[in-house]
Amino acid sequence: MNVETTRTLINAGVNAQEALAISQAIHVEVANAKADMSVKLFESERWLCLALMATFLLSLFWAAALDR
Repeated sequence: MNVETTRTLINAGVNAQEALAISQAIHVEVANAKADMSVKLFESERWLCLALMATFLLSLFWAAALDR
C-alpha cells in the first residue's frame, strides 16, 4: 500500500520526499485505526460473553426456584 500511495502522489506532482512522508503517515494512521478497532471489538466480545454467562446463571437459579 505504501508503494502505491507514494507512486500515486508522485504521479500527481508531489515531490518524492513529501510523497514518502505522506504515505508513511497514512500507513501509521491506518495501523492505529486497525489496532483501535481490534481493542474495541475485544471489549465488545468480553461484555457479550459476560452478559451471556449472567443470563445462563439467572436461568439456572430460576429453574432451581421453580423446581422447589
